[in-house]
Amino acid sequence: MLVIIGVYFYVNEDTSQVTKENIEVFNMELDVQFNPDNLEELVGNSENVFIGEVIENVGSDRIDETLPRTQFQVKVVENIKGELRGNVIVNQHIGYFNYKGESGEEQFGLEKFEGQEFLQEGKTYIFSSLFQADKGWHNLHPVQGEVLINEDKRLLSVERIAYQEAFKNQDI
Repeated sequence: MLVIIGVYFYVNEDTSQVTKENIEVFNMELDVQFNPDNLEELVGNSENVFIGEVIENVGSDRIDETLPRTQFQVKVVENIKGELRGNVIVNQHIGYFNYKGESGEEQFGLEKFEGQEFLQEGKTYIFSSLFQADKGWHNLHPVQGEVLINEDKRLLSVERIAYQEAFKNQDI
């Protein structure tokens, strides 16, 4: 859990002024009721597990005053668990925000989980998600629910088989 006292946050959808030099990274701690490093538990706690290609960033918003998140349109390539078709919107718990620093000046921040990076357009991932009906998108399990697939076809086959086996042996 991330606790920051005396700092005001707001999401800024215009990130044109954000550079690596002027951004502060805030790493959130993962607090879940299962072991996301265990594929059987990860798959068992997901409604959908699928291979998908990121098409584009389609937006950003926040959970509350402090937690930004970013949405991407993804083309479903193959289902491992679930029956998704076509393009879907996935919601990644990562994002930029502006905040007032101690001196009152506007600063830029990136809030994310340790080891997490923004999804990349044109890249293929194995996604593990839970559907959020009121938003119409699929919330990704942070970090382990958004695994970049190596473009080596043999490695992709090994990763696919590992997730298929996890589905057969899922721990719900």
